[in-house]
Order: sequence, then C-alpha cells, then structure tokens
Amino acid sequence: MHVTLIGAGPRGLVTLERLTERYRLNQEKINITLIDPHGVGGRVWQVEQPHELIMNSNVNFVSLFTDSSVQMNGPVTPGPSLYEWSKTAEAKEFIEDLHFDNEEYLLKELAIIQPNNYASRSLYGTYQKWFYEHLVANLPDNVHLELIKDEVYNVIKSNEQYVVELNNHFFKTDAVVMSLGHIENFPTPEESSFSKFAKKNKLTYVTPTHPQEYDFSDLQAQQTIIIRGLGLSFFDAVTMLTQGRGGHFTREANQQLVYHPSGNEPQIIAGSRRGFPFHGKGTNQKQTNENDQPHFLTANWFAKHTKPGSVSGESFIALVHSEVEYVYYQRLIQMKYSSINQEAFLDEFIKSTDRTEFIQDSLIEPSDYWNWDYVLGHTNTQNSLVEYLIHDYTDAKLGNKTGPFTSAFDMLHDIRDLVRQVVKLELLSPVDYQKYFLNQFKSENSFLSVGPPESRIEELTALISAGIVTVLKPRMQLNANQQTGKFVTFSALDVPTQYSASYLVEARLPAINANKTTSYLIKSLLNSGIVKPYSLKLPGQITYQTGGIVTDKKVKNSGKGLFFWGVPTEGKSWFTTVSPRPNNNDKVFIDADQIAEKIENL
Repeated sequence: MHVTLIGAGPRGLVTLERLTERYRLNQEKINITLIDPHGVGGRVWQVEQPHELIMNSNVNFVSLFTDSSVQMNGPVTPGPSLYEWSKTAEAKEFIEDLHFDNEEYLLKELAIIQPNNYASRSLYGTYQKWFYEHLVANLPDNVHLELIKDEVYNVIKSNEQYVVELNNHFFKTDAVVMSLGHIENFPTPEESSFSKFAKKNKLTYVTPTHPQEYDFSDLQAQQTIIIRGLGLSFFDAVTMLTQGRGGHFTREANQQLVYHPSGNEPQIIAGSRRGFPFHGKGTNQKQTNENDQPHFLTANWFAKHTKPGSVSGESFIALVHSEVEYVYYQRLIQMKYSSINQEAFLDEFIKSTDRTEFIQDSLIEPSDYWNWDYVLGHTNTQNSLVEYLIHDYTDAKLGNKTGPFTSAFDMLHDIRDLVRQVVKLELLSPVDYQKYFLNQFKSENSFLSVGPPESRIEELTALISAGIVTVLKPRMQLNANQQTGKFVTFSALDVPTQYSASYLVEARLPAINANKTTSYLIKSLLNSGIVKPYSLKLPGQITYQTGGIVTDKKVKNSGKGLFFWGVPTEGKSWFTTVSPRPNNNDKVFIDADQIAEKIENL
C-alpha cells in the first residue's frame, strides 16, 4: 500500500499519525509520502516568521495527539498538547538543536507562557516540527515515510491507482489525501484595475494573501498606508507595523494601556464596510473539555429534524440567536441581577414564544437588553469607536464564563459541531442555505466569535489614541485617483475626510473560489472531473457557486482512495480551519481517523 498526503499542516500531520498508529497494529506494510512545498507546518505555520504574530487559540487548547475523548475506532495515542510540550525540557532542547533564526524569542516564550496565553505562530510551527520528528523516531518497521518539499500539480486516476505529478517527476500511489489551505485566486476586476494603476504609478498594492508573508520592507516611517479590512489579517498587519518595528506598550498606574512609538511606524488608515473590528476573544476560563451546553439545538431537536430541507433558514438563525442570548442573560443575571431567580428566568426564556416581550416584562433594565443591531455593528449608538472598543475588551477581560457579551459570543464556538451537523445533514434548503447560512450566519459568526484575542483590541485602542492608527467610519470607499496617481479612501458617511496613499493592502485571506483559483492542482482536478465545484440549485434554473469543491463518486474518473478535506471544501462543509483541541472529541481527529480507516480497508 502506498499513500500520498498532500499538505503538511496540522490536518496532514494528524492524518499521518492516524495512519501510522493503525498500521502499527495491523502490521501490514505501508509507504507514506508527505508532500508540501513549505515542508512540515505548511505555508501558515513556518517557524521563521514574524514572532509577534500569535495564534487565535489558547495554547492549552491545541494538540496534535488523540485522547480518550475522541469517539473513533482507531487506537488512542496520547501525547502532550502544545502547552504541555512547551513546558518540557525536550522542547527547549529541540529548539536549541535546530538553531532557528528566532531561537532567542522562542526560548523566551517557553519560559513565560501560561496555559491561557496565545502562543506565537512560530512556536506552534516548532511544535509541529517536533511532532513530525517524534513520529519519525517512533515509526514501526512496517511503515516507511518520505517527506518531499515540492508542489503537486496534478493527480490523475490510472486504473485502480493515482498518478501524482510534481514539478519534475511523477509516481503512482494507491490513495491520496489532500489537506490544503487557502490558495490565491485570479484577481477580481477591481483588484486587476488597482494592480494596473499601482504598476503605472509605481505604487504598492497587496492583494489578498497570508499575512505572515506581508513584506513591508519598502514602507517608510511616517508613510501613509491604507488597509482595507478589519479582521484578523488587519490585526496582524498592524502588529507587524508597530510592535514589529520596535514600538511597545506599557500600562499606566490607572491600568490604561499606552503605546510608545519607535518612530519607525507608518501612518495607518484602515476601514471596512461594517466599520468595526471583529469582536475580541474573551479571557478563557474554561477547561479544554468544557463547553456551554445548548438549550435549543439539542439532541431532541435534531431527532425531530432529519430530512434535508426540513428546517427554514429563519428558524435556524432564530435558534442560533436564542443560544447566544440565553448565555448572555445567564451571565448578566449572575453578575448584576441577584434579585432575579436565574433558573426560573432561563426556563421561561426557553419556553417563551415572544422573548422580546418576556425580557421587557422582566426586571432587566432596558440598557441591558440584548441588541443584535448593536453587537453586529449595524447601528452607531456608541459615542465613538474608542468607547466601543473599550466596552469590547472590558467585557472580554471578564472572561468567557463571566463576561455577558464575551460568554455569549463564545457560545458560537461551543455549538460549532452542532452547526456542522446542520450542514452535513443538509437541513436547510439550497435557497435558505445560500441566503441564511452562507450569507447571514457565516458573516455573523466571523464577526462575533472569530476575532483576535482581547489584548489586540486593547492595543488597537491605544494605537488609535497615540495617533498611529485611524479607523474610518462605516462604508469604506476606495478609489484610484488618476490625477494624483495615489489611492484614495474615505467613509461614505464622511466624504469630506479623505486620505491618499501610495500603499494599499487588502487585509484578508484569499476567498475560497474553485472557479477562480490559481492552483494548478485544483484546476487540474476540476478539468479531469475528479472533483467538481459545489453548487446549489436555486429556483428558476439558477446555479449558485459556493466556491468550494467536492469529490463525488458519480463524477467521471473519481474512485476509491481519494480524500479531499479542509479549506477548499468550505461550502459543502463548514469551519474547516481550526487546529484540533484536546479532550473535546475534536472533529479533526475524528475525520482523520475515518480517512485512515477507509485507506486501511481499501
């Protein structure tokens, strides 16, 4: 048996481990080829990247080892989580032996990191390299492993096998597992226009890409840079342009965070359509195996909804919103309303057919009513952006078991597997899936629960106060001024206040769009019919392209032994970018073991 794993990031490495442990037991011979042009860690988790870039998960919430919580058929092979590993002498020795360029930073991080801290991406990349070396050192005699640093350009079905084509050679294999990440697309008409404008006027225009690859070496101190987007890539860019250029923060006697410029910072102008950064993640108070329990998307609810298309989009959104509001009012009562019988209140909240009226009839003050328009940034009830940010990080600091808002946002994390089940069972009709899930829910979920650590929100507040960052009001506009030869930006709500710059960054990852991808591999697979775009059939013979791809046994040239999971399948699946979490029956471990089991049974 020969198996090819394409992609050496977390999912590829977990698949490698699952195959190794299964074949350790059955003692059949297997040859495994792991391929990634960037080597172990893949493109995102390389060790030698800006050390100020951090993960978006607590260090103790990340592991590549299975544990007894995982409901799978394969053997459980425990090992240290990222945090547990970071506290071992072996971690220190591993870093010292490999002499990374950022060795000093990594060793300092090992010395101070705490369970609920956010590790640097460099440290997670180091852990992945150690994990791979750990697997290699413990390979059973019947498993042969080869790592190839190259790009795969095509996979072709050949009788009962597959032909894997690399840059300058090819080989045959019995099974292929593709664990790919975000891949660039051909430019949109606007991006193409901006690129041509930048080239003509000798400007810098950065299209959507991975933030650790931003090269700001040609951006001068005090030079104006426009950043479009206020999500995670925005925070990465700002961190690289401030702390990455020698600036630092201190805390005053009144606990206010203050930024001290190095003098090398540019002038950062940023904005987005919404005009508000993603909400910050709250200080973690939960154990790795601890989640808030659902009260609406329950097992009983799923038992009543088994047929595809049996759930309306409106009711799905209402259920998700109810889960979030339930946690908010639970924490709010605990914190502020001791006179309210919490158990009775929440029981009535679940039963109520008109929750707005129920809340208004309660002892909750109107200023404490949950307001979806406010939390989603649809209204400008706050006096200023800074006040909005202060409220966000203040609540986040209360923790995800105490802060009313941050606990509510965290509930979206805790019900991810339930939402994935809704998607897997296709409980929404194609029309509602497109309108309510792909458009509304995904946007709300990203804004509320996929934001940066609360420390980044507080840092942004300090940077705004220091005059380093200016955030535009909502409805950001961008133009290419042909007369001045500069990019110009402003808010549609404040047209007179405009900023021009010779540097523009699209601060977002490439969209998942199979039909526009620049990937030779995905284009080749689409052309050969091994995979196809995942589309929705809407009324009026309209086909909606989700951007994702799907393998289908009915598709010509497809067959057993081909597995495609992760980012490019987003659309058919949901939220495929997370690293596996220990002690939580994590889906990454489950999926990887199921893939390994199917390969074992070929």
